[in-house]
Amino acid sequence: MKKLCAIISLLLLAITALPAFSADILGAEAKMKTAEYWISRIQNPDAVVMTPEEIQEFNGKILATPNTYCKNLLEYPETLPKERVLNAIGVERKLLPDNYVNGRPVTQAFLNGVTEECNLDAVCDEMPVRYAFAAKNSMIKTVPTTKSSHKSPDDKLFDRYIESFVKIWEPLAVFHTSRSGKWCYVVSQNSDGWVRAEDLTFVDKETMQKYLNMPFIIVTGAKIYPCSGLTGERYEFQLGTRFPLAEDRNTELNNIGSLSSYSVLLPGRDADGNFCEKKLLIPYSADVHEGFIPYTQKNLLKHLFKFLGEQYGWGGSFGQWDCSAMIHDVYSIFGFALPRNSGAQARIQGLSTDTRQMSDEQKCQLLATLPAGAILQMNGHVMLYLGTVNNKPYIFHETYSAFGHSGALKKIIINCAVVSDMDIRRSDGQKIISCIKRSVAIQ
Repeated sequence: MKKLCAIISLLLLAITALPAFSADILGAEAKMKTAEYWISRIQNPDAVVMTPEEIQEFNGKILATPNTYCKNLLEYPETLPKERVLNAIGVERKLLPDNYVNGRPVTQAFLNGVTEECNLDAVCDEMPVRYAFAAKNSMIKTVPTTKSSHKSPDDKLFDRYIESFVKIWEPLAVFHTSRSGKWCYVVSQNSDGWVRAEDLTFVDKETMQKYLNMPFIIVTGAKIYPCSGLTGERYEFQLGTRFPLAEDRNTELNNIGSLSSYSVLLPGRDADGNFCEKKLLIPYSADVHEGFIPYTQKNLLKHLFKFLGEQYGWGGSFGQWDCSAMIHDVYSIFGFALPRNSGAQARIQGLSTDTRQMSDEQKCQLLATLPAGAILQMNGHVMLYLGTVNNKPYIFHETYSAFGHSGALKKIIINCAVVSDMDIRRSDGQKIISCIKRSVAIQ
């Protein structure tokens, strides 16, 4: 009995010696994986950081900043010179001849076929600029092919022929059509590449402007899944997708009334691929908002955490987000038109600091002065700052993998959006905090 009592006493001592919490392998406590925790640490989380007018002015500065690759599509002239179109297509620099296509070494026959499909001999001295809306969610490819290109034969996740992702209703300028007619070379607000022609609906510039200026709702959940009726199509729409509101909001569609739904428009295609209106009802219960959301730190964190655990998707693969796409989309619900990629996001206006010459301690001191949601950029990756706890900064990011805090480097497969500290390491053994090159607070 005495031995049993002694064992119990030792167990009780061990239990009481344990901390009241435990951090995960990325250094984040359970309580840190909620928006409410970080919101509670902000002095005035409901304060409006920028008004809608200030956000539009900010977007104008992005357009004027070199190498952000952002564009006002409606400012294109009626035609573009041949050299500009050929340079945009740039097929020779995009073929990736040393990669693997669908798991096998690339062949010259494949490269020749892709080049031929680009239809370069049809690019004339003055190319007309056409316009289209994305008629559905679609991938932007660097070259016109459904096949994938990878650095290794066993890689299935990082298709180097993926440039980006366009959402339904996204406006596009169309520069060129492939030889088969199955692909179009398009330019979005912040990216360009080849999109399947069947995913586009063509429209004139004036009509595009009309629909872009209409009152709208915007998706504020990571995803919503409305249905067009009991036996109709079920859709998947991502955060940041905008839908023009129908002028007649009291209607019936597929035997469902609109009394408890938003009546919105979809971009349809007629037999010739030209624009026509379709309607869809999106329930009031869906995670959407009428117009842009006020830009506050509370709203930013609340919607950022809707990504927590969402699978990583290189360039938009699998209908998911990579690190920079997540940042672009969460800021889009406030009306921001940010660049698409991490390096370009670091070049935008705002409270910007070059941290390359700072020590880790100096970086930690700087971060402690920044608002939640500040962009932190390093080579090949971008994150959002959450806050500092006990002199340790924490971040929110979409990432595929990381390495442990200390000891022998051991790869940790994450493949989703997470909260972490900045002591986790890269493949070269450096801490994340050591690799940060620039911080940008959007204010």
